[in-house]
Amino acid sequence: MVFLLVARKVVLSFSVVLAFAILVLSSLLIYADNVNRMLELPNGNATAALAVGASVIHMCTILPMLVLDLIKRRCILSTVLVEAIWLWVMWIMWLAWLSSGCYKVKFLEIFCFINWIQLMIYTNTLFTLAVIGHLRGQPIWMSSVRDAPILSSPLALTMPSEPQFKPGFSHSTTISNAINYTT
Repeated sequence: MVFLLVARKVVLSFSVVLAFAILVLSSLLIYADNVNRMLELPNGNATAALAVGASVIHMCTILPMLVLDLIKRRCILSTVLVEAIWLWVMWIMWLAWLSSGCYKVKFLEIFCFINWIQLMIYTNTLFTLAVIGHLRGQPIWMSSVRDAPILSSPLALTMPSEPQFKPGFSHSTTISNAINYTT
């Protein structure tokens, strides 16, 4: 699943770039709103402050996740559990901004939508693979994302190599012996 590790870096890096663009654009909207107030013009967009807050929180948490994962192998921010939970919180925050009704500013809406979609897809994929690894008995939740057994092996999603036997049958039982045993 080397693809997921590359996709992780691409998705998280691109989401930080989009969060920075959202920060700049929504800050300009707030500035324009303040200028309009000084000139006693109608109010502009009040939900730009939510976009500023979401983008600042996003950049202040996702950027350290990426940097600390490159620098340090065993960091709490890069564990599968912390990353899955925090990215879930982040895409819910972007979805909350989208549902706030700011349809006047299409470029912010598009950037937030892209951030929401890519974080949602990556987080759901990470969580699904983590659950699969957990069901197979792998120590997945507290391992680093890049060192997680289900994410680092190219054969991670194949079936287990040892067959699983039902209780009551020996390891050398064949299908014909099992049929004879039941009759």
